[in-house]
Amino acid sequence: MRRQARSGLGTTCGIYTYFERVVVRNNDVQGNGVGVRCFNTQATARDNVIAGFAIGVDGCLSSNNTVNTN
Repeated sequence: MRRQARSGLGTTCGIYTYFERVVVRNNDVQGNGVGVRCFNTQATARDNVIAGFAIGVDGCLSSNNTVNTN
């Protein structure tokens, strides 16, 4: 499902998790804002392909992600 944020409502995130000790793995996300954002560093973003976002990964431990900020 594709969703678009309305103007003025904050930062757009491809994936945002509020949970601790979760692994966000093997996703392809494209857009603007933040690709993968985590509640804290007890969560891990691993093996994701992230394109077009100003920030690839924020707040997560990050491992083996491909980030293209174009």
